[in-house]
Amino acid sequence: MQFTASIALLLLAAAGSASAAFVPASTDTCTVLQRASLINLDKLGCAKVSADVLSKTKPIAKSETCKALQDGGLINLDALGCAKV
Repeated sequence: MQFTASIALLLLAAAGSASAAFVPASTDTCTVLQRASLINLDKLGCAKVSADVLSKTKPIAKSETCKALQDGGLINLDALGCAKV
């Protein structure tokens, strides 16, 4: 699951960095980012995910998520709560 989440984040990062247009993130992507305890996700177009969804899934390591986003070429990750990895 963590490997799949990392791949999904890398694909999101690649797509996001290739286009300057704002496209809201998918619900699945938002769920992964929220489970990793990242902040300011509204800036990515993430609406709040139901607590029911989050309670049925296992947590994702914040450090792994931040590393995947950084490897995907995203910048300003401090705004999401990621320190340099």
